[in-house]
Formats: sequence, structure tokens, C-alpha cells
Amino acid sequence: MSTIVDPANRRSEKVSRKAQPLERVSLNLTPKSAQALDRAVELTEDSKTDTINRAIQTYAFLMEVIDEGGSIRVQRKEGDVETVHFL
Repeated sequence: MSTIVDPANRRSEKVSRKAQPLERVSLNLTPKSAQALDRAVELTEDSKTDTINRAIQTYAFLMEVIDEGGSIRVQRKEGDVETVHFL
């Protein structure tokens, strides 16, 4: 089974989220994390806020999979499959 993120869904999610109350947070990013955020924004053309929100939701999903005994694997374009480990 695969989970697919459809860019069209992101836009509809953005519309539906506007009615919900927002929680403002402040965070400090390491230089490596700041670079990763900038790269993700460049790749997706989303705002930093939307990118951080998606990253948190994705991380929570991945942690649930692992917590339930599952594993996360990534298949590269060349066909190589890697297991992703979170420390």
C-alpha cells in the first residue's frame, strides 16, 4: 500500500484550514534545518509556514507507522530501496 500526496489536495486543504483557529509558535532552526526548509520551499513553491505544517504532519504519520511496528522505505529512481531510520 502506498500513501500518495496529491498537490491538488494541498490547495483544497489550505482552503478548509482557514476556518480553524491557528496556533502561533516560535522556533529556532539549526543552520542545517534552515537550509532544508529553504530547499523544501524551493521544491514545492509553498510558503515556509505551509512547508513546516506539512513536515510536522508527515513526521507524525511516519512516527505512527513506526510505532505500530511498520517501517519506512524509499525507492530511488534507479530502483534502490532504502529503509529510513529516525533517531
